[in-house]
Order: sequence, then structure tokens, then C-alpha cells
Amino acid sequence: MKSDRLRIEINPGYSHLRSFVETLPQRFDSEGEPVFRHRNEVRSFEWNGEKVAVKSFHRPSFFNRIVYTFFRSSKAKRAYRYSFMLNARGIGSPMGIACVETRRHGLVDASFFVSPYSGLKPVFPEIVTATEFDVSLARAVGRFFATMHVAGVLHGDPNLKNILYGKTSDGDFRFEVIDTNRSRFREECTRRECVENLKRVTHRRDALRMIVSEYAMARGMDADSLVKDVSAALDRFERRKERRRRLKKLF
Repeated sequence: MKSDRLRIEINPGYSHLRSFVETLPQRFDSEGEPVFRHRNEVRSFEWNGEKVAVKSFHRPSFFNRIVYTFFRSSKAKRAYRYSFMLNARGIGSPMGIACVETRRHGLVDASFFVSPYSGLKPVFPEIVTATEFDVSLARAVGRFFATMHVAGVLHGDPNLKNILYGKTSDGDFRFEVIDTNRSRFREECTRRECVENLKRVTHRRDALRMIVSEYAMARGMDADSLVKDVSAALDRFERRKERRRRLKKLF
């Protein structure tokens, strides 16, 4: 559907949700159940017997409204299209139902990504905030990152809040990735790219060492060398963040 104010892409398999998708900009703020709210907001909805998750992206700056209208796909559109690319590469991610963009004065304004409600839990509390983290889960996360990188996927924000997990019927862990709109896709990820990606998984060093060690074993790499390189990359990353924090205090 196209109009001066609304742009929609909808998965043909979910055409029965079209009426919901078309009215989403009007209903989002007053309906559904809040799931997450920060810069972006996620709400769950029940419609025609299906539970869906809707992510409303923070309204872009005027500059980014121009970029998303003329030069680059919006975050919602990337999240929608990347969901198919991820699943095609064997990486679990909630499959896109639709993306919706509203326009104001001809420029992208609000945008929404619609997917099935996952129901899986974030890894973050089990590994980062727990006093004693789940060792078996941490190792499984390491193997999952190895699978992603071998598949040529570099998650744009691979912190453990964006990795969801559950259990299969035979007791194995299964994972899904969310917040994927900044992901990158490669024919082959370089070692340096993998190191830079892994440094963002967690600041909890004992958990990171275990995740990276398991990752290295899954890929037939030297674990000590990889842990050393990822730890050094994280050190540099944290120093840069601290310098920026101090500069902001000066102004």
C-alpha cells in the first residue's frame, strides 16, 4: 500500500493481519501491552488470534529523516528485511510480518517493525547480572556466536540483551537475535571483525572469557590467543567510552 503518508511492506504469509498493520500508527500508543521502553518502545498485541510484537523506533532527527527517505532504508525496513536474511542463513530471529513508515512533509517520520511475539527470554540476566552465571548457557552462547560468524553475520549490537534463548524438546538451547537493524552480512567474516564484534557481548570479564573460549573451540581457533585479543579490544573500547564521558562533563 502506498500513500503520501504511509508506506507498508507486509509478508504475504500474514495478509490476514493487514487491517491491523494499516492502523498501527493510530493504535500503537493507546493499545497493546508494554514490553520494553527506552529510546525505542516494544509492545505486544493480540490480533485475529495471533500475538505479535511491535517495535516503534525513536523518531529520527531532521537529518536522518532525509537520509532514511532518500539514501538509506529506515531502521524498521532494515529490521524487516534482515529478518529474512538471518533466517536464510540459519540464524534464528523473529520473522518479519511487516514494516510501517509514516511520512510528514514527504519525509520518513515514525516507523514500526512487526514480528511474531517470540516468548523467549533474554540471556542477559542469566549471565551478566546473576552472581554465579549459568556456565552451560554461556558456553552455548559462545557456540551460537561462532555459528553466526561462520554464517557471515555480524550483529550490530551483540550485547546479551539482544540474544534470546529457550530450550528445545530434547533439552538443547536455542537462540534468537533481536534488534538487528544495524547488522552486517558478509561472505566471510575476518578475524578482526569477529574480535571487534565479540568485545561488545558483555563487560563481565569472567563470562566473556568463557564465551570467547567456547567460541574459539567451536571454530578450531586458539582460545588463549582469542581471549587475549577480545579482552584487549574491550579494554580499548572501555577507555574510549570513559574519555567521551569525561569530555561530556566538561561541556
